[in-house]
Amino acid sequence: MNWKERFRLHIFLYTIIGSIIGAGFMGVIEAIVKTVITDYWRLTLPAIALGHRAFLGIFAGIALGALIIALLFFFSGSLKRRTVFAISAAGMATYFGLYWLNSRIQEWLSISFETGEGGIQLSIIFIIVFWALFFLFNFFYGITDRIFRKPLTVFIGGYAIAFVIALVIAFLSPEDTRSFKPYDPAMASKVADKPNVIFILVDALRGDWTSPYGYDIETPNMQALADDGILFMNTIANSNWTKPAIASIFTSLLPRSHGVTGQFTHIQPDMTLLPAQMSDAGYYSVGISTNPVIQRLTGFDHGFNEFKLLKGIQPAPGDPDAPKLAFHAGLDYILTTIFPWLKKGALAYCDADRATNWAIDWMEENGDRKFFMYLHYMDPHADYYHHPYNGQSGNPAQDPSGDMYELYRSLYKGEIIFTDRHLGRLIEYLKKNDLYDSSLIIFTSDHGQEMFEHYGWAHGTSLFEEQIIIPLIIKLPGQENAGEKRHELVNQIDYAPTLLNLVDIPRPAGWDGRDMFDPDYHNECVILQGDRRDFRIAGCRTFDYKWFQTADDYQRLRMQSIGFKPVDPRAVFPEHNFFDLRRDSLEKHNLYETEQYQAEIDSIKQMHADILKGMKEETQLEQGALDPETIKRLKELGYLQ
Repeated sequence: MNWKERFRLHIFLYTIIGSIIGAGFMGVIEAIVKTVITDYWRLTLPAIALGHRAFLGIFAGIALGALIIALLFFFSGSLKRRTVFAISAAGMATYFGLYWLNSRIQEWLSISFETGEGGIQLSIIFIIVFWALFFLFNFFYGITDRIFRKPLTVFIGGYAIAFVIALVIAFLSPEDTRSFKPYDPAMASKVADKPNVIFILVDALRGDWTSPYGYDIETPNMQALADDGILFMNTIANSNWTKPAIASIFTSLLPRSHGVTGQFTHIQPDMTLLPAQMSDAGYYSVGISTNPVIQRLTGFDHGFNEFKLLKGIQPAPGDPDAPKLAFHAGLDYILTTIFPWLKKGALAYCDADRATNWAIDWMEENGDRKFFMYLHYMDPHADYYHHPYNGQSGNPAQDPSGDMYELYRSLYKGEIIFTDRHLGRLIEYLKKNDLYDSSLIIFTSDHGQEMFEHYGWAHGTSLFEEQIIIPLIIKLPGQENAGEKRHELVNQIDYAPTLLNLVDIPRPAGWDGRDMFDPDYHNECVILQGDRRDFRIAGCRTFDYKWFQTADDYQRLRMQSIGFKPVDPRAVFPEHNFFDLRRDSLEKHNLYETEQYQAEIDSIKQMHADILKGMKEETQLEQGALDPETIKRLKELGYLQ
């Protein structure tokens, strides 16, 4: 082997080991911080970090070695081994560190790395961190070389020892346990004669796409539930996306009143919540979520005696704690690129089949309790999967121009049918175990789903009908008033007061909603507030009219796309909007500037202002934190860009 070949071999050896050390160094720091800061005491993350980063370091080291050799050949230069090691270690540590802290840095500095100015700031931060770490690794290499003479052996040996110790700790680590609201069994006697309460919410389900509301679709179980219950024909979501909508259901407050309107604003422990009211009355409250927005980290477990976030299936096999680390999504990408067959079993969220199984298993073990169950299905939310599942999926966000319009509408319809099938399994279980007739069942959604009616997809981007029209079925114990249809305007802040009244629990102070079964119940209009990621939109919807307005920059949210396909420019709408729903139910003609409607516009604006005067004032919550696993899932589901 000549000197050039030895030189190239040394370059690769030093870049690979340097990359492993740098990646592992930052991985362990991240793992320890995550374990301590997020109060996660299963102690598995350091071992996962060291294992994953060693794997990633090998690939990165090979690529970096090839790059350095090419640059040295082009410029006819040379580098010391120590320098090559320090460059590799610092490069990987800087990359993984900034990947981990990316969102936090943008929040701390009030910048966005997606803009040109933000990109320059990111480059400056990278350079500063890189050089600091370069000098650190260069220093330690020099110290190790002087003491042991074989620095690479020491580094690899130390890494291996650390990995073995971390594995032992992970193996001996106890299962992670969560502390939920304590349940007092002595309280059970207070609800012994009351019905079990099952609150079923199907994410992103449009009311007008189900058979009870006249749509041509096979949802026999939703239809059967409607036949046994009361069907509310005009139910409007108070928000157009999940977090504020569910928060409004739980708090009986409008989105701007509870303040949970951003990705990093969370339910607060001092809020008066529906699950806590049920638990305090004697019910055992259990929450089952399949949406990563609705989980412990966002505060939605408050008030429950038990809460479970059911996760999707990862493409890459491994410890279930692995997604808590920042670059797990990158590892998934690398592995599925090398081994495409891993994608076949992956699911971005827990589907209705597994969620129903979990709910049934829970009732099998806890059937003697008097319970309040919140069950959150996710399937009509993108990604859309083929059924029977064959590993293929689609997300209309990848098709902003609407070229595959029919495909995505068909997939959405298929997900509704799939959910209905497993809703049927749940109802069948309740009937077989004599739980159905005696139970109070609420069936609804958090928001609708735009299917390109206004040249956009998904939700959280407008207040058009398709994003706010939702189903509501209430099946009373003994199927009382079965088959009744009610036509008054109903909104989500009224769910909790209605539910408490139906099980004879006093309504707490501070709620703005009302009991829908009160003889005097009536809504002139429903308040709409769809604030999202600091983009503000609000309005008011009556039987006949709808008015809403946006902040100046709202169209930036509306026009965001994934990839490089441009969003259809027709998706843009003005800041001020007014529609006559009697003559224009599809909302194709904005009448805000039409003189003959100015009296109606002034009237609905005044109505909106008068209603808000009687509601809790706006709340500004501090930004909370999310872990990388949640951020990754939110990006996959379209909540984050």
